[in-house]
Amino acid sequence: MRETREHIEAFDYYYSLGEFRSLGKVAQKFGKGNITVKRWSSEFHWQNRVQERDQQLGEQLILRTNEEILGFHEMNREIAKNLIQDYLDRVKDGKIKLHSIADWKRVVEIEQMIAGKIGEAGDDNMRSLAEVLKQSVERLYESKMIPPEYQFNNQGEDIHANK
Repeated sequence: MRETREHIEAFDYYYSLGEFRSLGKVAQKFGKGNITVKRWSSEFHWQNRVQERDQQLGEQLILRTNEEILGFHEMNREIAKNLIQDYLDRVKDGKIKLHSIADWKRVVEIEQMIAGKIGEAGDDNMRSLAEVLKQSVERLYESKMIPPEYQFNNQGEDIHANK
């Protein structure tokens, strides 16, 4: 038997019933006998098609969910980038004074957490973060974004505090 539009519509209705799916409901809706609908189900492999469609819909849902998650992470990274740039601009303009390396470290840690880097590789990430932080601060000193009077030692203490 060749599948007709009526058979396809009957299957679509059958599928749409979800957990309340039954051949009897299809027979009633389409004005057919139970034996006829049972034959359609068998000939056109409705059970297999239900499983295939469930799998396809599940895969589509996973893809959509992953896209939404990626979009959320991208948005958070962009926000973090903008916040860090704003922070740097305020430091540069003298509106914010760095009192300890911990201030800058907190900003970098927030950006790293949003980017999903802290917590994935534990200590290695913290060592990498410390190295990046050290290099960033050195560049800030070199570019005069942090004036000498706000320089800190390796423990994050103001080197001019006791002077």
